[in-house]
Amino acid sequence: MLQSVQFDELAAYFRDRSNRDGFSSQLFEIGPLDVMLSIAPECAALDMGMALTLAEPSRGISESRSDFQPAAGLTVYVIQLPTGRIDHPLSPFFSLKSHSLQQLSGSNHPKQFVVRYDEHRMIKVFDQVNGIGLLAFEEPTLLPPWELFSPIKEFIHMYALDKSCLLLHAASLVCPSLPDQGALIVGPGGSGKSTLTAYSIEQGMLTNGDDYVLVDLRQDTPLCWSVYRTLKLHPSSPVLQGKNRWKVWRSDSLTNKSVMLVNTVSQGGPLLQQATLSRVCGLSLMQSRAVHNPKAHSIHSDPYRHPYLHSCMSTIQQIPYRIDATLALSKKLHQSIPYVAYTIAPGIEGLQNALSAIKG
Repeated sequence: MLQSVQFDELAAYFRDRSNRDGFSSQLFEIGPLDVMLSIAPECAALDMGMALTLAEPSRGISESRSDFQPAAGLTVYVIQLPTGRIDHPLSPFFSLKSHSLQQLSGSNHPKQFVVRYDEHRMIKVFDQVNGIGLLAFEEPTLLPPWELFSPIKEFIHMYALDKSCLLLHAASLVCPSLPDQGALIVGPGGSGKSTLTAYSIEQGMLTNGDDYVLVDLRQDTPLCWSVYRTLKLHPSSPVLQGKNRWKVWRSDSLTNKSVMLVNTVSQGGPLLQQATLSRVCGLSLMQSRAVHNPKAHSIHSDPYRHPYLHSCMSTIQQIPYRIDATLALSKKLHQSIPYVAYTIAPGIEGLQNALSAIKG
């Protein structure tokens, strides 16, 4: 079992190494969370910070000077491991057997843990005591696609929980003239969150994101903060069928979705950094017989019968850490604002009706 001193040594090692080796650093302000992404030079081509929402110009940082160390509540280091050699502070984290790794779903979780992904030949270390995270991998081609499209989501999730915030697999829609009347859009993959968000943006709406958003529950009225600026659409989405302004950044080989980047409001785009939530909207997408989307058949939650589970079950499946805290905060969310369910009919007409209902 790892000892706290080994985590302390790891934190000191990376703080020294990031200065010595010229890691590039980007600071992201996500509501009450300050997250620094510190990337080793050999990993620069991954563009891992591209998917995260850019901070305001006064906070956004992209530096590689050795004398520059901005403050952050959590600093996540990204490195590629050299072949056949692991530095001493790292070796204890690779010597663990798979069955000895911490199980992180319950309440008795440590503030320091390591998770190893043998299939992808990578490890993730979270150290809340020292305020660091580590993503270390052997081969970039083996990285799962979500490490680029939803990077460091586990670290943001764990960091957020202690701030009474919840990283939810959800979207949001906000009318520009009513920023205090935001709608949180919930549902599992395939329920239409991204398609409705993309269509609504084309109709002049704003969003905090279509895939993951940060729900801030520190006050009586929940706030929604933008985390990622990606927009992911399945080829069957009617928004992709017609003429539109979306340009594909990358393709997700796992889900076959096209991944776009959305600019911030300060850049004249539709991405809203903060909104006040007034309701939770559970989606269910009716599948057209002319469209084959296998993922749609894996949806088990019912937005009408089980609103609470419909809001959080997909999050728990994708980020299965601290389920106890995730459920507790989800319950607090449902106690704060009303919930309503919508079924989206196929095609553009179905999106029009759903958007009209949500705006109304």
